[in-house]
Amino acid sequence: MRKILSLIVFTIILSGSLFSQECLNDVYYTIMNQNAPGKAKNMIDKKCMPDNEGSADAWLMKANVYLRYYDYELNQKKQNPNYVIKNPEILVEVVDAFKKALEIDPKVQPKSGMIDPVKGQKVCGADIHDLGVKYLKEKNYDKAIELILMAQKCYAISIDDLRPDNEGLFWSYVDLSDAYQGKGEVENYKASMKKALTYKKPIPSIYIKAYQMFLEEKDTVQCGKVIATAKKAIPDTMQNARLMIANIELNYLYMTHQYDTLKLRAIEILEKTPFDTNNLNAILDITDYMSNINELHQSEVIIDKYLALYPTNFEMTNLKGIVYLKKAMNIDLQTDSVRLSKVLSNTDKIRMQQELKIQKDNLYKVAHEWFEKAYNIDNTNAENIKMLYRVKRTINLPISPEFEAKFQEVIK
Repeated sequence: MRKILSLIVFTIILSGSLFSQECLNDVYYTIMNQNAPGKAKNMIDKKCMPDNEGSADAWLMKANVYLRYYDYELNQKKQNPNYVIKNPEILVEVVDAFKKALEIDPKVQPKSGMIDPVKGQKVCGADIHDLGVKYLKEKNYDKAIELILMAQKCYAISIDDLRPDNEGLFWSYVDLSDAYQGKGEVENYKASMKKALTYKKPIPSIYIKAYQMFLEEKDTVQCGKVIATAKKAIPDTMQNARLMIANIELNYLYMTHQYDTLKLRAIEILEKTPFDTNNLNAILDITDYMSNINELHQSEVIIDKYLALYPTNFEMTNLKGIVYLKKAMNIDLQTDSVRLSKVLSNTDKIRMQQELKIQKDNLYKVAHEWFEKAYNIDNTNAENIKMLYRVKRTINLPISPEFEAKFQEVIK
């Protein structure tokens, strides 16, 4: 009796297996000979997969059919932009099916012309990543993270002649950092950024972002390391990229009070920087740093060089006014030094303080001229309006009702 029951069970299993293989053969013929991925997908979903979830061959066939159906839909979309892709996330099911086939039978092999489960996962990485980026742009951070992490696993596959896709991995960490940052997961954001840095790509935005991250942590040691890595990774031929890194380098030198090095580095950078509108922001930053470390003469040299080429540039015109304002303020330090001197006579002190007062007033007058020039170029800039008003008040120049109204408007 037991032998009969065993025979019946074996017969049932065998018949199921035969049905499965026959169904898979039909699907294979449909997709390979008829080139009908939609029909093949319908067959695999409704006929082959039900009751055959334990078959590695069935899962492998499903993965291949779904992959071809995905390519078919992409082609449809390319030919007709109005075509609506029915399942944008079908590649997730493809990867899951490839994995399931391997779990059931690590040695499972595809039919001729189809892709094996390891390589199959590998080829899905970039498209899954792209889908993750789409969700990232839509600020659906959870979905973006889920898909990019899946893409990472695909990129990282290394077996036989397959090697990790380092380019894909690098960008996956960059995009993950954006997603984690958007979601507010600070530790994951930092971890992803640090991972992206290890690839040492010549992409300045990555180093700038990492620098800002460490700057917020007040980790000046890591800030310095980021700059050093960036300078090695980005060649001199990438001039614009080098300028971007130079800007954070100057910030680092200023922050760490390396003023002498800052001055020398700024001059070196300027020698390699074309004085044109494309590099205005970089030149303004350098000029500002020089002004902040009280290298006012050097700042003025840079400003004059730029204004000789672009005499109506608002930013440089305004900055020249600021330089003269700082020169005037420096007179206060000299005045204090004279006043507190224990060597000078009272007569000398009075005389020198009067002379310094005249110098200061003259400097304020020059500052006023430049702020007024800047105002004539752009009479809407709030900061310039405030500075011009301040200087007028300081040296007792008349203020028109119109300008008074402008000032009151910007300080509201």
